[in-house]
Amino acid sequence: WKKGDVAAARDCYVSGNDVSENSESLRNLSMLVRQLGLGKTTDDSVDLAKRAASKDLADPEAWYALGNSLVARYFSSSNDQDDDKDEDQDEKKKKKKTLSKKEATALLQRRRRRTPRQKRGVAGAW
Repeated sequence: WKKGDVAAARDCYVSGNDVSENSESLRNLSMLVRQLGLGKTTDDSVDLAKRAASKDLADPEAWYALGNSLVARYFSSSNDQDDDKDEDQDEKKKKKKTLSKKEATALLQRRRRRTPRQKRGVAGAW
């Protein structure tokens, strides 16, 4: 992991967990899964960190990893919701921009009916 080969480190932790599951390897695997961004990254990371904390309740680093994975899940889910909101707003803007021919001519006629004083607005009247 320290050499930068994250995929190989993941394989080592997974095979180590197959032999004997412990808090440290689960905790490190949780961090690796988040770093690699595989699949349902944050959910998998939270599950691994929960297992690490449950293996050794006195391990503060396991609790720290659990807290980090929960924070990562919170921010990744809020980003997904923000993306959905942005898409909805874009669709609404597109719908507002498209006017029928009848609506466009009615709008143009209303604008032509204004007097010069109305065009200046309230500030121009003083």
